[in-house]
Amino acid sequence: MMSVALTGVALLLYVAAAVLYGANFSIRTSGYGKTARWLFLAGIAVHTAAIGAECMATRHGPFASAFGTLEVLAWTAAVAYVPVEVAARTSSLGLLAAPATSLLLFAALIHARAEQYTSPLVRTRIINFHVLMVLLSFGLFALAACCAVFYVWQYGALKHPNRKALFRRLPPLEMVDAFAYHLVALAVPILTLGLLLGIVRAALGGLHGNWLLDPHTLVSLVVWAIYTGYLVARGVAGWRGTRVNTLLIVGLVAAAAIFFVPTSTHRFT
Repeated sequence: MMSVALTGVALLLYVAAAVLYGANFSIRTSGYGKTARWLFLAGIAVHTAAIGAECMATRHGPFASAFGTLEVLAWTAAVAYVPVEVAARTSSLGLLAAPATSLLLFAALIHARAEQYTSPLVRTRIINFHVLMVLLSFGLFALAACCAVFYVWQYGALKHPNRKALFRRLPPLEMVDAFAYHLVALAVPILTLGLLLGIVRAALGGLHGNWLLDPHTLVSLVVWAIYTGYLVARGVAGWRGTRVNTLLIVGLVAAAAIFFVPTSTHRFT
């Protein structure tokens, strides 16, 4: 299947970029960072073609299977990283962003032979937009968590003088913290819209209150509460440092749970 082959090529490009991002960080050779960036961009291009090929093959949106859904999630994280690297003027954040994208795409390939969803719901616009909004927000949350990991990592290293030289290629703590904040500030409204679309569809579908107790719904609401709490804590209460960045990591763990908990109202087979 063409989409699977293209996804495999994209994965190889992302993995190669991850290796070179790591080499650029540890060996301090700037040429590796530039090559890694081009490989990552090439991966996005092939990745985009893979999603298009999947849609053409299934004659549906990319959310007609677990493979396509995870593929879009990985694509969102990859695309969101590019402007962050450009704004930061450093490729150091690719040390986590590229492996994270590779892992998500590998998870998609594991589901390459999974059955297509047969429910007519996957063909409706409101469901497609609902899923798209949730995945877009989760991709942004994943990138924000990468920034948070870098913040906590670098903050701890600065307390040890013998490790400071290793982190000279990282952007300043304030910049990493600001990137994480802006990513979440963008993602929360997107997730809110996605949840509202889901609520509207549930009401139109006559599900009454059953959907409220669905594990996917509960996890999504917990994720929304964590990241909204982060915005309030940082933007209103003025929290800073490792405490507030740890919330981003906890939020991503909660978001990842949605792919493992059972569901009754979010089954499309």
